[in-house]
Amino acid sequence: MAGFGYSQNPEALVDRNEIRIGEQVELTLSVPIQSEKDILTFPNLNEAASNGLEIIDIKPIDTIRTGKLRLEQKAYLTAFDSGTYEIPGLSFQLNQNATTTEPIRIDVFTVEVDTTQGIYGSREGYTVDVGLWDYIRFYADKYYLKEVMGGLALVALAVWLFVWLGRRNQKKELVFEPKPADPPHVIALRDLRKLLSEKAYEKEKPKLYHTKLTDILREFIETTTNVQAHELTSRETMDQLRYVGYSQDDMNKLRVILFRADMVKFAKEVPSIAENESALKDALAFIEGQIPQEPELNESQDHESR
Repeated sequence: MAGFGYSQNPEALVDRNEIRIGEQVELTLSVPIQSEKDILTFPNLNEAASNGLEIIDIKPIDTIRTGKLRLEQKAYLTAFDSGTYEIPGLSFQLNQNATTTEPIRIDVFTVEVDTTQGIYGSREGYTVDVGLWDYIRFYADKYYLKEVMGGLALVALAVWLFVWLGRRNQKKELVFEPKPADPPHVIALRDLRKLLSEKAYEKEKPKLYHTKLTDILREFIETTTNVQAHELTSRETMDQLRYVGYSQDDMNKLRVILFRADMVKFAKEVPSIAENESALKDALAFIEGQIPQEPELNESQDHESR
């Protein structure tokens, strides 16, 4: 493929070829163009860091109009190990022509410590501008104003608590204790028995019925475990329930209920009345299996309680 015209040869220049560890090299890419209609593709500057150099910053391509019209791009590179590095030849493409710049060598040196100079003495003093806030902080520390203000705040808090508790005791007789919420298994069994007594599986459409049924089960699972059943698919729910301690029989019942509901809701399956009733009875059995059992008292404990 033909190269660029002589007057349009691209340049890749650095501001210096020797740096110390951590210092930066400025890499400048410059290409003269005949007009802004020229189609010019700059190289990928990440290639410049392929041999151990690291790119700190890449500036956007800029149009320089002083003198000859040209496009220019700058990048800043560094290295954190001493040695000799090479910026490889970078490829440009102008219209249908391509060319590559010459490689550039960069030498990186360590920071030398001059041990012949000894230890430097102390520097001369210097003045610092002091404002009003500096005086406030100085005298606050000097006269323990922070401690005083903190003590006043504690006194004010103690007075407020005393007044608040006094008013609370005065109104205590008017406060009604909220009725304790029913345990999760009581709520779930009540809702399931309501579906059973109403024979919702005969009156409602299969999708609505199975949605109500599984919503009751998912709510029970969420309130008794750490599994967010309302936000998970049936398969994800079953995967997480393997670790909560359900028996294998209860897991099997729950799996059949959830997956049958998925088939009804998403595959438009129409189960029989017997299958709908079986799903409800399995749900009741599952919830009943999770009712906390009262600890059994041995004979000595029973005698002591009497």
